[in-house]
Amino acid sequence: MKSVRLRADVTRMLRNNRPPMSNTERSRRFRLAHPGYYARIHGRKRASAKKDGERLWQEQRQAIAAQLAALAPPAPVQALEIPHANSIVTGADLVAIASV
Repeated sequence: MKSVRLRADVTRMLRNNRPPMSNTERSRRFRLAHPGYYARIHGRKRASAKKDGERLWQEQRQAIAAQLAALAPPAPVQALEIPHANSIVTGADLVAIASV
């Protein structure tokens, strides 16, 4: 059985004898090579969160206004005036009228 032939770039990869690198060092080098990368990403997240927060705030304000409108008393009641309705004569009125 024949072995599979190596890819053309394998020998170059095998010759690359770099020492192992920690994740911290890799991150540090990336940040040096790409300034502002994380600022842009975090800025987008902040803007999105701020927009969502404002939308939720508006929805809550509308919900509270609807609840307060449901709890508000109806329009003020105006006194109904019926002629002679308030002139019901009581016993004390009869005594006062008789003594006159």
